[in-house]
Amino acid sequence: MRAWGYRSVTSPAGETAFSAVLQALIARGRTGEGRFSEVSLFHTMADWMNVPYLQTRYGGQAPERVGLRHPSLAPSGTFACADGRQVLLSVSEREGVIFADKVLGQPALHTDSRYVRNVGRVAHMAEIDALIARVLASLTRDEAINLLTKAGIACGSVSTLDDMPAHPQARQITVDSPSGPVKMMGRGVRHAGQVAQFGAVPALGQETEAILADFSKEATS
Repeated sequence: MRAWGYRSVTSPAGETAFSAVLQALIARGRTGEGRFSEVSLFHTMADWMNVPYLQTRYGGQAPERVGLRHPSLAPSGTFACADGRQVLLSVSEREGVIFADKVLGQPALHTDSRYVRNVGRVAHMAEIDALIARVLASLTRDEAINLLTKAGIACGSVSTLDDMPAHPQARQITVDSPSGPVKMMGRGVRHAGQVAQFGAVPALGQETEAILADFSKEATS
């Protein structure tokens, strides 16, 4: 397996590499032969862009940039809360009636032809977004997440860097540096039965002589 691109194996290239490994294992089980696979970050992203690409090529018009909103699902996107933070939500066809009743407090909307089906909500996106904005603007982000979660609506917090170390699954480590201890986020991998050890951050030029000596040994060997 070889991955190439801007980085080695990162998501979504990592997801593609995982799929390729499974395909290779299944093929080996059927044929007894292995295979060499390459994963390109560029081609992976190009593949993931097929929906807007096909809309552009065969629909004659490129979709507009919509940020975190979904181009064909409404309501979806980010909404500001009373504490200045944001929530991201997305309402499916199945959730439309529940959303109108449990979140907006307007159950009559599910009988309104503009809102009862997703196609109508997309056509009247600005109107329904305004309804949502008024509701969520009266709640803190945590209150909004709690309301949406209880209603069974897909949602999430739009997090900041201040939120990251407070996440319940966040792992932090402390390493020494020339300017003192530095607390930082831990590595994304753990090995069973092992406690990771992290060395100090070297000072500028601290390892220069040792590295040059290693190169000198290789050059003369």
